[in-house]
Amino acid sequence: MLTGYLDFARGMGKEKPEMIKLSDFITQAVRARKIEVKPYTNRYISIRPLMMKRCLQNLISNAVKYGQNSVLSIQEDDGFLSIAIDDDGPGIPAGLRQDAFKAFQRLDEARNQNTEGVGLGLSISRDIAQLHGGRILLEDSELGGLKATLRLPL
Repeated sequence: MLTGYLDFARGMGKEKPEMIKLSDFITQAVRARKIEVKPYTNRYISIRPLMMKRCLQNLISNAVKYGQNSVLSIQEDDGFLSIAIDDDGPGIPAGLRQDAFKAFQRLDEARNQNTEGVGLGLSISRDIAQLHGGRILLEDSELGGLKATLRLPL
């Protein structure tokens, strides 16, 4: 587990950005996941596709793991592309959201019952977002759980 994370961290700068069709990228990232994808305007974006796929899949995995219903939505505003993943799970209390990004951090016992994982998903996703000049925001979801938004500059 630690070796896998270190290998990932060492290779972060090696993948080159590519122009990717957003609809194809999203389709591939959500494949075989129980998540609703809201319609959006398509465009091409410059990303490191393998890294960004891992980032998005980590966020989707959390939503699907902790919620019964998950929704992915995309919007553009103020020069940013926002990819939001909402769920109806238990959420993360506002005071613990920054802790959720710490490597190997697992939050309260209620959220972790019968779940697998080691607490690296959000940490890795944040690192990938930052490498792309973006960030990840965690907030309350309209569905009642957590909303994780990946914001990338266009």
